[in-house]
Amino acid sequence: VSPWDPSLDMQDEVVGWSAMEFSELFLATTQRTSTYHAASAAASVGALVQAIERAESFDVEAVSNVLASQEFSTLYGLLSFDVNGQSRAPSLHLQYNKDLAVQTVYPIEFRSAELVYPMPTWNARDCNMLSKCLTGGETGVCQEDGTCKCDREDAISSGVGLSAKCVYIPNEDLSYVATPLLIVGYMLFAIQASLSLACTAWAVHFRNRRIVKASQPLFLCLVAFGTFLMSL
Repeated sequence: VSPWDPSLDMQDEVVGWSAMEFSELFLATTQRTSTYHAASAAASVGALVQAIERAESFDVEAVSNVLASQEFSTLYGLLSFDVNGQSRAPSLHLQYNKDLAVQTVYPIEFRSAELVYPMPTWNARDCNMLSKCLTGGETGVCQEDGTCKCDREDAISSGVGLSAKCVYIPNEDLSYVATPLLIVGYMLFAIQASLSLACTAWAVHFRNRRIVKASQPLFLCLVAFGTFLMSL
């Protein structure tokens, strides 16, 4: 909350300056940042000039009556006074936007930006301001949890907040097995599968022989089937 800020969306009726233009001119002239003290002084002169013009007189009482009863558009805001001569200008509600620039969000009619609500998390702020999510080789959009939602489908989010960025994942064969090794593997599988089937067929065919019965044909078939599974 502040009495005045350069982000106030208001123009002075006398000189036509906005609050930001006044701030820039003040800085260029004095090499100092303008505060509400300088702005209120300039607005006082502007309000007095408007009151004289409306009263069409330099008479003190006439000008005072105009000042006490009317509103004046100044770079300080819409200025008016109560019965005690105190300013009715409301305090400004200020807020930093995602670019860390101060913006006026209230009064609504003079705001320079919309109210940001709910407040972003610290990770989301760091992601927006300091990370490579928006400016890296692969870009995206910062999310509430401080991670990146990458623009490309073949990129993934890495890191959170300050370290958030989009990382490109190249299209590659992740099996890491060379073609000659694949051929050898398929050949060995074929041999093993053939032997397993042959042994199963032998055990079934000679199941009534004494030696096969003693070894239990079902057990032999299960062993053959197990070796087949191991070859997969």
